Amino acid sequence: MQDDIQWLGPRNPSSEIGFTRQSANQLIIHYRSKRHLPDLCAGLIEAAMEHFGADGVIDRQSVGQGQSEALFVITKHN
Repeated sequence: MQDDIQWLGPRNPSSEIGFTRQSANQLIIHYRSKRHLPDLCAGLIEAAMEHFGADGVIDRQSVGQGQSEALFVITKHN
């Protein structure tokens, strides 16, 4: 996905996405964008989970002020 985002604007990247695996059942996605699109990111995560039949919970946490940065803590149910 990051490559596709970079493809949209390689000279001026509009988004940064980082991933950290906390455990076998938990993933943290760190999203940062000048375009303030964390709602879109959340929707893409939810749609991917539904598409692949993943059962879990997404906990969205704002970082800083405004809508430019968010953490998504995804916990998979067994």
